[in-house]
Formats: sequence, C-alpha cells, structure tokens
Amino acid sequence: MNASLRGIPLRPASWQWRILLAALLCIVQSSLAQTTNLTYTNDYPSVDRVKAEIRGSDPNDTLARQVGVLTYLSEEVKRIKLNRDYRGQYTPDELRLITAYDLAAYNISQDYKKSHTPPSSRPSTVSSSTTQLTATFAPTGPSA
Repeated sequence: MNASLRGIPLRPASWQWRILLAALLCIVQSSLAQTTNLTYTNDYPSVDRVKAEIRGSDPNDTLARQVGVLTYLSEEVKRIKLNRDYRGQYTPDELRLITAYDLAAYNISQDYKKSHTPPSSRPSTVSSSTTQLTATFAPTGPSA
C-alpha cells in the first residue's frame, strides 16, 4: 500500500527514527511531569494568613488552634513528599513551607510559655487522687 501526501510518497519510518521519536517523547513527558507535581505548594496558606484567619474563643484557644493548624500543614507537606518519593529530597518549596510552619508554631508556643507561668498546684481533685494513690501503693516499713 502506497500512501502519499499531495504527491509525496510516504514510507514507513525506519526503526532508528522510531526509537529517536520514542526517546524524545519520554524526555518531554518526564520534564512536564516533574514541573506539574511541584506546583501544589502554591496552594498552601502563608503563616500570616493562618494567624489572621484562625481564631478561637479566647487568646489561649487562638494560640492553641494556630499551633495545631501550623503543625498539621507541616505534616501534610511531609506526607505528600513521602507518597511521591520516599527516599528523595524535599523540593525547595516544600522545605520553605515546612520551615516556615514549624518555626511559626515554635515561636507561638514559646511566646505562650513566656507570658504564662505554670500552675503552682494541681486542681484539688487531681492532688487528692494522687494522694490517695500514693497512700494506697506506697511501700510500708523501712526500705531496703
């Protein structure tokens, strides 16, 4: 069967051209696949946006919620990376997000610790329960 295109005979491509074409298509496809996988980080919120939009019922609740969201976002980026490539490295955008989220969560928790003193005593129900348990299970007699 002779096919032609406006009088130009078309002949089947030789095996060398087929291999070259297949290799070229593989290279183009892999480069496109690598660039499209990395754009998901653009959809993540900035630290400032998390701080502006996450609010609780009081200032302490707000701080706790913000730390929780920032920690969750950091872990989510890590999970996506592990599903993509277990042994590979993080992309620069992934590292930027993880670092920003972890640093912000750390700073919020440190600011909370600086502004709040730990309670000097436990609530009475806990301390009385602890006293009862200690009295119940405490060894009697001289210790050897």
